[in-house]
Formats: sequence, C-alpha cells, structure tokens
Amino acid sequence: MEDEKFQQLKKLNLFAAAFHLIQGVLILLLSTGFTITVTRGYLRYDEATRSLVNVTENLFQVNLAYLIALFPFLTFFAHFMVSTLLFERYKKNLSKGINPYRWAEYSVTASIMIVIIAMLVGISDIGALIMMFFLNVAMIFFGYDMEHLNQYTEKVNWTPFIFGSITGLIPWVVIFMTMLRSHPPSFVIWIFVSIAVLFNLFPINMVLQYKKVGKWADYLYGEKVYIILSLVSKTLLVWQVFAGTLRP
Repeated sequence: MEDEKFQQLKKLNLFAAAFHLIQGVLILLLSTGFTITVTRGYLRYDEATRSLVNVTENLFQVNLAYLIALFPFLTFFAHFMVSTLLFERYKKNLSKGINPYRWAEYSVTASIMIVIIAMLVGISDIGALIMMFFLNVAMIFFGYDMEHLNQYTEKVNWTPFIFGSITGLIPWVVIFMTMLRSHPPSFVIWIFVSIAVLFNLFPINMVLQYKKVGKWADYLYGEKVYIILSLVSKTLLVWQVFAGTLRP
C-alpha cells in the first residue's frame, strides 16, 4: 500500500512538472514585452532650499514575461528531480515526515510570486522588493524548520509555525496597504485576493497534517495536497497576469 502511494506521488510530480514546463514555454511564446521599472529612493540635500528632498531614481526595467516564466520553469525542475534522480531520497524523507526539496523550491518560487504581486500594485523600490523576497524566504525556512524539528518529538512544537506565519504576513500587509492607495486595475485586485487565499491554504494544510485530521493523518496525503495547491496557485498567477498585462 505504501509503495502504491509513493508511485501515485511520482506520477503526480511528473504531471505537475510537465504542466509547469508547458506553461513556462507558452508564456514566453505568447507574451508581449511588458516591462516594469525598478526604482531606488533616497534623501538628498538640496542646496537651493537648504533641506532634504526625496529623490526617486530609475534603476532598470524588468520584463514581466521572463519573471512570470521563471517560477514555472523552476517548479518544473523541482518536480522533475524528485520524481526521477532524487526519488529514493524523496521517499525516505517523506517516510520521516519531511520534504526539504519542497521547501527549497518554495523559498525561491513563492518569493518570486510575492515580488511580482508587489510590483503589480505599484511597489517598485528595490529595497522594498528585496526585503519582501527574503521575508518570504524566511517564512518558508520556518516551514522547513517545523518539519525538521517535529521529526523527533512526540508533542508538536508549533513555534516555527507561529514565527513563520508572522513573518509571511508582513509582505501581504504592505502589499494591501499599497493597493489601497494605488487603486490598481481590477485584475490586480483579483490576483491579490486569489493568491492570498491560496497561500493561506498551505499553512492550513500543515495544521491538518500535524493535527492528523481525517486523511491528513497520513503525511503522504498532505504532500499530495501541497503539490495540488502549488500547481493551482502558480497557474492562477501566471494566467491572470498574462490576461491583464502580457497578452498581445
């Protein structure tokens, strides 16, 4: 029975890999060259007025199609590796209630997704974008730490989950506050709402795993849900952005 479940996960990972690869290729083939300017803000002393003034400097342009295509390609690579070359290690880790490969992939792909959403609502300062990226990375590392620590405990230690939830909430609060002031187009609001809801389903999945609720008593079921949530959230973001900014 256990071997059958692992084979089902292998097939699901291969399907997800193929699906993400196709999406990445389609985005590159179909998208226009829509770009977003990344800026840097700082204070400069104005000799004429003898006061500090805010200065915004344009640094570079980001081709949104390349950024959008990047995380499906990275996700493809991760799913492909765990279902082929790393499959035995993947099985061994899952048997212990941990999947470091998932967290490694999320730390990059989910963080890119946060940066894209931030840029779409009007956050362009490079410092703010870098901080958002690494706050999200920190949240993902807390997720890994949750699984790593609880391999060896009978009573669940929720500390990493709590700290990760607080850390991961901060970029969303900043994005929401900016969105209220920038009045973005409706498709950006839908992106914010849909991805925010889906992102919250990931910690809910973790809670259900550790509370052993129903089918989640089997860690492998929770792994299956992670794969599906990842596929749905990334697909929604890719094609909502395409429909709003990248289609010809």
